[in-house]
Amino acid sequence: MAAQTRQRDRVALLLLFRLGLRKGELSRVQFKHYDGRQLTVFGKGGKVRYLPVVDNELRLELERHILDRQPDSDEFLLYPEKTGPEFYKGPVGVIWEDRHKPMAPTTLHNWWKGCLERAGFRTGRCTRPGIPPLRSSCARPETSSWLRCWPGTRISEPPPTSTRTSIPQTSRRL
Repeated sequence: MAAQTRQRDRVALLLLFRLGLRKGELSRVQFKHYDGRQLTVFGKGGKVRYLPVVDNELRLELERHILDRQPDSDEFLLYPEKTGPEFYKGPVGVIWEDRHKPMAPTTLHNWWKGCLERAGFRTGRCTRPGIPPLRSSCARPETSSWLRCWPGTRISEPPPTSTRTSIPQTSRRL
């Protein structure tokens, strides 16, 4: 979290991690969906979930973001924007933004990839066949060592001969 310089990114990551939102659900979060106690989330298949925001850190970051930004109720938490002028090695600023439009899936994926890179994770192509990039990040040494430092998390090393495991085997390792 500390690697994210923007408050919006920290709030979005807290929503992903603390409330267990999917990236697609996160892309549809508007400020009108938060009433101070719960967040209304629109998920896959048109399902609507009402999630209580009981985590104090999440609630404080979300309310601080709302106070600092003063958004309209129809604005999205994550929205498309263009920043620049990176090619001149000058300060990066927002060229345009549309806060009333949700991020497209590809843009959201690039945002997620940028968050991982700022946190120090490699996000390049995976060398293991059949495993898409970013999906296998928990199998990488730098990720598992980071997770070992997380309070309450225990990870055992996989056997050296196994390349793929089943979901029950993976959950036993975590």
